[in-house]
Amino acid sequence: MKLDATTLIDVSDRSDAVRAAAEDLRRDLATVCSDASATRTEASRIVCDCDASLADGMFRVAAGAAELRVSAGDELGFVYGLYHISRELLGVPNLWFWMDWRPGRVGAVEVQDGYAYASKPFAVAERGWFVNDEVLLMGWQLENDPDLPWQMVFEALLRCGGNMVIPGTGNNAAHHACAAAKRGLRIAQHHAEPLGARLFSSAYPELNPSWDEHKDLFIGLWRESIESRRGQHVIWNVGFRGQGDTPFWHSDPSYDTDAKRGALMSEIIGIQRRMVLEADAQARCCVYLYGETLELYRKGVLDLPDDVITIWSDNGFGRMVTRRQNNHNPRIDAMPDPTYQGAQGIYYHASFYDLQAANHITTLPNQPAHIVRELGTVLARGGRDFWIVNSSNVKPHAYYLDLIATLWREGVPARETPTDTDCARNTIDPACQRLVDRHMETFTTTYYGARDAEAVGRAYREYFDAAVPFGARWDEHAAEQYFNHCPRMLITQFMRARGETCEDMLWATGDESFGEQIETVDQIAVRGAERYGALVTRNTLAAGVMDEPAARLFEDSIALHARVYAHCCKGAHLVCKALRRGLDGDWQHAFWYAGLARREYRKARLAMLSREHGVWQGFYANECLTDIAQSAWVISGLMAFLRTMGDGPHFYQWQRDFIYSREEAKITTLLNLENHLTDDELFEAMLVKWEDRIV
Repeated sequence: MKLDATTLIDVSDRSDAVRAAAEDLRRDLATVCSDASATRTEASRIVCDCDASLADGMFRVAAGAAELRVSAGDELGFVYGLYHISRELLGVPNLWFWMDWRPGRVGAVEVQDGYAYASKPFAVAERGWFVNDEVLLMGWQLENDPDLPWQMVFEALLRCGGNMVIPGTGNNAAHHACAAAKRGLRIAQHHAEPLGARLFSSAYPELNPSWDEHKDLFIGLWRESIESRRGQHVIWNVGFRGQGDTPFWHSDPSYDTDAKRGALMSEIIGIQRRMVLEADAQARCCVYLYGETLELYRKGVLDLPDDVITIWSDNGFGRMVTRRQNNHNPRIDAMPDPTYQGAQGIYYHASFYDLQAANHITTLPNQPAHIVRELGTVLARGGRDFWIVNSSNVKPHAYYLDLIATLWREGVPARETPTDTDCARNTIDPACQRLVDRHMETFTTTYYGARDAEAVGRAYREYFDAAVPFGARWDEHAAEQYFNHCPRMLITQFMRARGETCEDMLWATGDESFGEQIETVDQIAVRGAERYGALVTRNTLAAGVMDEPAARLFEDSIALHARVYAHCCKGAHLVCKALRRGLDGDWQHAFWYAGLARREYRKARLAMLSREHGVWQGFYANECLTDIAQSAWVISGLMAFLRTMGDGPHFYQWQRDFIYSREEAKITTLLNLENHLTDDELFEAMLVKWEDRIV
């Protein structure tokens, strides 16, 4: 039989989710197949057939003379079956939209007689994305529709085999939950938002968010949330965090011991669980062992009901240990417990926002083989019931999202090295590396084309090799936030109290003097500037000989990320040079190096904006978390400070030094002959004389 643009898809009596998947398949047929066959007298058909013997999410596809039959026992089985046809028979890959994929052929697709496929069980039961820190999606529209990007997120997730989603943060989650549910996705909830309810401080900004003072109001918010989600398939988050993703005792210091904190959290979890089960006896609950919650659990002061899914969390960098919060970094083991009899899962990050060192707009720089090893250990230790992956804005993280989806579908092969995942940085498990290599070949061939797959794969591997460590462990590599937030911390300390150690930087430097802290950051920045600068040069040469579509995608993806690092690393290095000159009282050169640093951050920002084209127009407009643009304007403030220290209060000497002739500069009958230059104008004048001093 043949599939073409006239193929009929019969889903008239199916759910919204199945009809949405069918519409996607119709679009794919129109895209991949020529409409030249419209003169055919009898179109082929795709029909859906219920088969109660198939488990949830399972499907079969079988071809007849002029009919392709999808059999499934539930709506997600039909959804996956329709996307299987799109992917395996039409060749439309899972992340087609996010990777700007275009079909390499146009025409009818021949399906061989007797074609049959039966799906296999997933390695992970509940699997999906947390669309968190979604600021790029908030500032971008498709076809003037701000909700359409979210539909593309949900489609991609379902194509990858996902079945649940946290559809944004706060109001975004509430807004997009109905759309996600209509696509057949189960709704999970943010670890900082118990029962998905409004935060207390949002609902009652004038009140202290204390359980002891306002127990009834908290319960009212939870009841409100339960009622508003009737009819949705929700996996309810139980727990109790403070306002704004912080420990609750920050707002209620009377809970000043671990025992008190654990007792209250245990009490509240019990109350929330009962409320959920009273509304729906079949509902499932989960609790995130995240941050301080895991610490309480490990100390034995937190009691959890047996029927609640325990969700272990990585540190934001792929390692299953507790996350660092400010300067507190206990790295408590967060691997699932193989002796635990209940359901277990993980909250894992392809993207993270910590205002310190994580990745948000670039690909996670840690080695993929380590990530595979870590997730393989999760599976081996029983973490098979629930995986929620922080996908952020999807596009910058397509590679890892695709790799992780492969693992939640297929699992991980047996490892050839010990199960201790806190291994040396350069210790790579051979079995994990082979999986990574196979996936890399498939990923690059699928999206960049067979001709350029090898060159692109090499660029990805060199990207991971270029990552600069800021600590001793394999997960401690500096991502783009390191080269933006650390310089801003140092600048703030310089302007506030440059004779004192920067407390905000203790996590990265230890208890060093301020000057030594600058040196620590500078060493990492210099190494990064060298590595990423060389990688940008190689990538530019590689792109020059690629086919045009591959070159465009390459420059949009991993090559862009390397370029962002190259500029931000160089900018961080120049900030450190400026601050050292400032500590020496060489204000003029400090100003000069600060201006050069600002220029590098502006180049990084322009590098992102230059990759906005077609549907991606405006994608980076709201880049406000790493916020490279903010790095530039913080440096503008530093420049003003440095000029005040070195040229104030009358602000004439620097102007004379750079725009007056040598003879005029020595004559001070009149201090200046023109309006005072702005900082930008003065820096431009410096460029004229000092451009060759750039290092």
